[in-house]
Amino acid sequence: MTTISASVGRGGANHSQDVTIVQALLNAHAGRLGLPPLRVDGQAGPKTMGAIVEFQRRVMSMHSPDGLVEPRSPTLVALAQPRAATPLAPKSMISLKGEKVPAAAEKVLKEILQAAGLTTAQVNSVERTPAGQARAMYSLIVKHGLRYCYDLYADPGKKVAKVYEQNSTKPRETVIALMEAKINELGPSTVSKHTSSTHYVVDIDPGSITNKDAFIKAVNAHKAVSKLLKPPQDPVYHIEIPRNSPYL
Repeated sequence: MTTISASVGRGGANHSQDVTIVQALLNAHAGRLGLPPLRVDGQAGPKTMGAIVEFQRRVMSMHSPDGLVEPRSPTLVALAQPRAATPLAPKSMISLKGEKVPAAAEKVLKEILQAAGLTTAQVNSVERTPAGQARAMYSLIVKHGLRYCYDLYADPGKKVAKVYEQNSTKPRETVIALMEAKINELGPSTVSKHTSSTHYVVDIDPGSITNKDAFIKAVNAHKAVSKLLKPPQDPVYHIEIPRNSPYL
């Protein structure tokens, strides 16, 4: 994976070695951008900054390009794609299916899909009420077993799973109600970020992602994402985005 040590472009650190890497990456896309090749000299001049802006505008469909390439950023991920790659799909062609995602989180997810060269993803779950969290945990246990749930959740979640274990012979709705009561007792956000007021949380169906490696790299590269859980640790791609992130 191509890496740089610090930011390159407008307002960047512009270390010579990093600038050289970015210039070479931009030149690999010169034909795609309809721009003349840059002189690879390690100097972040107007032409280099302009090429970054054009790449962000034309290839990444950014409405307000910042002209900056940062380590592990979506721009660097997109630049590092092979020269023969087809142009990335504009965000207008990228769709999220399934559960409705809040606008700020939707923007981040579409940027991730775009950087990964993908056009669609299935959203299995977003924010939940305590009742919704209880139902989700009940279904998880039924499908994957108690041990899986104990391994997946921290101590508060384990206590909710214990309620299932102690009442598993009772009717489904009774058990879910008892689990919901325990979630409320512990504090919903301590059990799962899905019930948190501080984060956007989205679960993506792994079966809907056709290039899993590219998707994981793009998620890890996006600065708005604070946490990613993925199979086999989690049955889905669980993505957490702080609501106060400056990168939204």
